[in-house]
Amino acid sequence: MRLFATTLFLVCSIALPAMAQDINTIHMGTPTCVTYPEWTGQHVDTIDLSVLGDRPHRVLKPDSMMTMDYLPDRLNIKTDETGIIITTDCG
Repeated sequence: MRLFATTLFLVCSIALPAMAQDINTIHMGTPTCVTYPEWTGQHVDTIDLSVLGDRPHRVLKPDSMMTMDYLPDRLNIKTDETGIIITTDCG
């Protein structure tokens, strides 16, 4: 039993830091999210969303259903019920 515990400790002490390094490498390559505070107060239909290019984004009204997945570079455009932009954030 002691040999098993020692072996498990050694495997974990080698494998886990290597896995953590891979995870950190992936996150370090994520682009920073740029928000557009100048859009606040404007109607969403008057905004030129083509400036976002292929960047993921979504327009969220107060009662909108949305996925709970987190995409660091996705732009969330939050509006009131009439379509006026309240805020933009990432996620």
